[in-house]
Amino acid sequence: MKLCRRVILCYTFIVFWAVAGCMEVRADSVSSNVKWGTALYSQKKYDEALEMYQKALDKRPGSDIVNYDLGAAYYKNGDFTKADQAFTKALITEDKSFEGKANYNLGNAKFRQSESAEKKADLKTAVDLCKKSIDHYKRAVELDKKDEDAKFNLSVAEKRLKDLEKKQEEQKNQQKQQDQKQQQKQQQNQKQQQNQQQNQQQQNQQQQNQQQQNQQQQNQQQQNQQQQNQQQQNQQQQNQQQQQEQQQKQQQEQQQKQDQQNKQQEQGQEQNKEQQQGAEQNKESKSEEQKKQEEQQKKEEQKNNEEQKSGGQQGQEGQKENQPDQQAPSVEGAAEQGQAAKSQGAAEQGAAAQDNRGAEPQSMSDKEARLLLEGFRQEEEAKGDAKKAVQKNDHVDVLKDW
Repeated sequence: MKLCRRVILCYTFIVFWAVAGCMEVRADSVSSNVKWGTALYSQKKYDEALEMYQKALDKRPGSDIVNYDLGAAYYKNGDFTKADQAFTKALITEDKSFEGKANYNLGNAKFRQSESAEKKADLKTAVDLCKKSIDHYKRAVELDKKDEDAKFNLSVAEKRLKDLEKKQEEQKNQQKQQDQKQQQKQQQNQKQQQNQQQNQQQQNQQQQNQQQQNQQQQNQQQQNQQQQNQQQQNQQQQNQQQQQEQQQKQQQEQQQKQDQQNKQQEQGQEQNKEQQQGAEQNKESKSEEQKKQEEQQKKEEQKNNEEQKSGGQQGQEGQKENQPDQQAPSVEGAAEQGQAAKSQGAAEQGAAAQDNRGAEPQSMSDKEARLLLEGFRQEEEAKGDAKKAVQKNDHVDVLKDW
């Protein structure tokens, strides 16, 4: 949508202002700056023209004409905001025709700012600026009803306002739809968040329940372990007590055995002492008996020798006749000698048994006891045989054939 590109400059007013009779020096200074600025403006050197207009405005800050020309230079340079500011200051004038031109240019500046706002998708600002431009165009038409450019731009601005309002409505609808979608999305997100929170709470509850179960299991395991440990400890204590009791029992048994052994040893020692004493007595009695037997044997030998001598003297002549008689005494002498040897052997065995019995200081086996008894028996037999031999030899054998 295009506006009328007409921008009215104020060089005609400059000439009028110079001729109107302002102070000569000051007019020449301000007018010179404005004149040079207008020349640069016509050459499209807007930056340099702005410098000249700014110098003139510095010298006359409230000049409506200088602000007007300054706004026109800003407008051509594309700075519609500063052009708006300058044209607004130019409205403060007593010249109605000049005010109409200032409103016209200010309407153009507002219109261009509205376009910029629309490009930025700021439809609200665009609508507001478009409405203000329409107001300025209407004011320009009121002040100059023959201003066709103002009428044309007014129609363009009004049409644009309708388009902007339509777009704004569409934008509102879109925004509403977007808001609804956003709200729905937010609701969905909120619902999802709630679901997630519920799920999370459920998970947390499940985890908590699981943890509690695990804790209970651990506690139960600990209790079971403690019970097992206590049972093991009790069992160990019982085992220790049993071991101690067994040890005590074994010690008592060992002590009893030791006491019994000691008692047996004492009894054995006493028996040994008694046996030794008996053996010594037997030995003494044996020695006496042996002495008696030896003396008896010597007597018998002497007696036999005497008998043999006497018998030899009496029977030399009749040796043949007395041969049987001589053989009998020799047989009897042999028997006596056998009896003596037997008695001597039994005595020796008894003595040996007594010696063996005396050699054991502590105990005696069954075999040794049997040997000892056998020795005593043989000793008694030898004593009996010796007595019989003595009794038999008390008289001389009578010769049958004398």
